[in-house]
Amino acid sequence: DVDQENFNLLDQDVLKNGIMDACRVGGVSFLAYSPLANGILTGKLSPDRVYGKGDLRSTRPRFQPENVRKINARLERLRPMANAYGLTLAQLVIAWTASKYEKMHVLCGARTPEQATENAKAGTVALRTDEVAEIEQIFSE
Repeated sequence: DVDQENFNLLDQDVLKNGIMDACRVGGVSFLAYSPLANGILTGKLSPDRVYGKGDLRSTRPRFQPENVRKINARLERLRPMANAYGLTLAQLVIAWTASKYEKMHVLCGARTPEQATENAKAGTVALRTDEVAEIEQIFSE
């Protein structure tokens, strides 16, 4: 059995509403989709980016320039940790997602084979408890 939910550093309702706890109790696997929150958690989006017609990001508040700036600033605070592991910011965010549950599966979108390979590298890292806490502290501010 598996439960599939939107889960990332910005969307953590499953930790608050008991869904992930219920998965633990029931031994159910968890499939986190959108771990990079439609790309905003990659650190690669510019606040000045213009989204094309039909792009869902064009109407979502988190993709407004000021919010992109705030998220990018938080991600920059993670760069030393990412660098210590030889990871990109996106890979570190994926590693954090994977760390949240022992039966976690992280569904990462990829548009190229290179992106799929890059995303997979996150699975080679086991973050320490204090690192997970540091990441969460930065994103709870």
